[in-house]
Amino acid sequence: MLFDKFAMSNLDDLILSINEQSAKNFTVQLSSTLENIENTLKKVANTPAIWQNQKELDLMNEITPNITVIAVLDLQGNFIRISGMPTLPTVNLAKRNFFQAALQGETSITDVYINTSGYQIIAIATPILQDGIITGVLVGSIRIHENSFPLVFDNTVFGRDGYISVIDKQGTILYHHLAERIGQKASIPSIISDDNGALIHTNSFGQENYVGYSKVPQLDWLVTVNLPTSELTGFRKLLFYQNMLSALIITILLITITIYTIRRVTNPIERLISAFALIRQGKYKEINTADYAGEFHEMIHAYNSTISILQKLHISLKEKSELDSLTKAYNRRAFDRLAKELDQKIHSRTIDQVIVMLLDLDFFKELNDTEGHSRGDDALQNFTELCQAIAGIKSVFRFGGDEFIIVLQNISLKEAQNTAEEIRALCQEALAPCTTSIGIASYPENAATIKNLLLAADKALYVSKKNRNSITIAKTPS
Repeated sequence: MLFDKFAMSNLDDLILSINEQSAKNFTVQLSSTLENIENTLKKVANTPAIWQNQKELDLMNEITPNITVIAVLDLQGNFIRISGMPTLPTVNLAKRNFFQAALQGETSITDVYINTSGYQIIAIATPILQDGIITGVLVGSIRIHENSFPLVFDNTVFGRDGYISVIDKQGTILYHHLAERIGQKASIPSIISDDNGALIHTNSFGQENYVGYSKVPQLDWLVTVNLPTSELTGFRKLLFYQNMLSALIITILLITITIYTIRRVTNPIERLISAFALIRQGKYKEINTADYAGEFHEMIHAYNSTISILQKLHISLKEKSELDSLTKAYNRRAFDRLAKELDQKIHSRTIDQVIVMLLDLDFFKELNDTEGHSRGDDALQNFTELCQAIAGIKSVFRFGGDEFIIVLQNISLKEAQNTAEEIRALCQEALAPCTTSIGIASYPENAATIKNLLLAADKALYVSKKNRNSITIAKTPS
């Protein structure tokens, strides 16, 4: 029974550790997404050709699916222009904290509040500068009940019933797999004091969950990864019966061992206890029976069998954490890992050429809105299979929503352009009404880090999105 309790405790520790790490990873993704939104709004605010032109403002909002509406305000808080709306709202936003912060030169993100139309929204505001003088405020609004906010988490699941939630510092749920829970108050923030951690928690529905959590820096938002403990019931039963058998064998062996000297008994037991302790460190090392006397072999076989089960579960969960569950493309976490490896290769000059393609599905938002999310999911899956068939499975990453990245190594820019054209042509033929816009950047021509290659590819993609169904090569710095 002691062995059983020890093994169960290690299983709980393993799941809690994985959920905590997953929450940290998704916190990084959410922070990156919000940072990208901020940078996009700053770019618009610094580009009069966009915020002064209704058509350009509408196009920018269309190619930034995380933002519901982009609005331009004058210094008195009145609406000058708003994307997708020919008629301007009459409400004045001068007393809003985010507006006042923008007038002080700050870019800020709000918690959830209810606007005059009754929507629960998050606002991101940044000042409009002309010749160093603040002349207005640009505001991006995100309606949390619409599908624009959670694109970074879309279709991410853990096991059969696991899910992610995002909660602001007031305890309001911003994202949840159950739409009716969005906008409601969450209970878990009241029992959490640390920035990161994990615990077993019973929710308001009486369901016990493994919960990993992590706070978003600066915002104090909370990202939680939740996995019902019931998912592991079958595995627990198997482990329980196996451990019962192991305990019986150990009992019989202990009776036999007592006839031997204390030294002959103590040393092997101490080594076995040390092996159990390694499990808590995530080290699943099997024991060689040749290092033990024959009377310990049954015990060692039981231990090795348990280790094998735990190791397979650990590997399975780790692999799933790097795959997008909807498209089966690699996810942002996998891309970040590859980016570090490529930066090291570039720094050590052990790689000659790196191509980064940024791909975006045209008309995807319209397809989702008119034909439903099931049709949109089919389009994302088919697009992924098409890209994997041409560029290779390990080269395709889902970056979030309908945005994908393809990374190619040691091929020429001309070959990469041919690959992109093949993808574009097949997409136009097979995924109607969707097409794809592509931006391409290359090392060493455009940049010497993956982060800067992404920025160059993003600028090229912006040009392609203006025309749609086109490919743009990033300009070589002069």
